[in-house]
Amino acid sequence: MKKSHTEIFAFHLQNELKNATILFHQNDAWISFQSLAEISCLSEEKLIETLNKFLITDEMKDDLVFLYWLPPKTDIYGMEEPPEFIEFFSLEVAMWLLHRANINSKPLEEYTKWASGKLQKERPNPYRSLIIYMLTVVACIKLSKIMLFDLELELIVLTVATLIIFLAIETSVMFFLGMIIFCLVIMLFTHSIAILLFPLTITTFIAVASYKSREETQFTHKKESLSSGYENFRNSVFNL
Repeated sequence: MKKSHTEIFAFHLQNELKNATILFHQNDAWISFQSLAEISCLSEEKLIETLNKFLITDEMKDDLVFLYWLPPKTDIYGMEEPPEFIEFFSLEVAMWLLHRANINSKPLEEYTKWASGKLQKERPNPYRSLIIYMLTVVACIKLSKIMLFDLELELIVLTVATLIIFLAIETSVMFFLGMIIFCLVIMLFTHSIAILLFPLTITTFIAVASYKSREETQFTHKKESLSSGYENFRNSVFNL
């Protein structure tokens, strides 16, 4: 997953050039409520009325609405003011407005095409991860045969290989499945369980860290899935 970032979407509204700041986060494009109202050519009141027909449960809001909390402010007496946030809406919401709510708006149509194209370019390449994984496994097998009687070097190589696999694979299911296959292959070619000590320890640490990295959902206040926790933990490693 690419690091969260913002981009400017420029559009014409009544012969006036306007800009909307789009947040690209968690493999989705998020647009603020005010900007969504502008590109939809709807008043804020009408947009609220329309969205209430779509976002009818807290579970849907967890998936399609992102609350960006603003830094806390203090008043002239030094007292902290009530927290404020900006509502950002998923690209799916814009798609629903265009295709299901039948909102006839050229800027809205342009935005959905633009954001979809951006996300398509940023989508992770599974073939790249697979190639890195296969090369890592093959390299470990060859090096394990060369260092057959040097347990310490084998442990170092397999530890580095585990870290490479973690950095290369972006989803939890593929990572843990890949590590199971990796350990079985190494055991098959080396006939030793002892050398898997460090890789299994790191894999266990990643699993625990992913579990603890699950955040609370913003509307239902439930813990996210392990998959989301894995992505959160992996992103925090990349942001170090």
